[in-house]
Amino acid sequence: MFAIMINNIKIFFTVVSQILSYYYILFLNFKTIKTRPCP
Repeated sequence: MFAIMINNIKIFFTVVSQILSYYYILFLNFKTIKTRPCP
């Protein structure tokens, strides 16, 4: 039971870190698009 809980926490943190990095990249792209002058 305890091992399953630890495994679920590991999976949860992996998914959360992937989502956070995805949104962080989106945020950086959004900032660069906003700061770049339009052609």
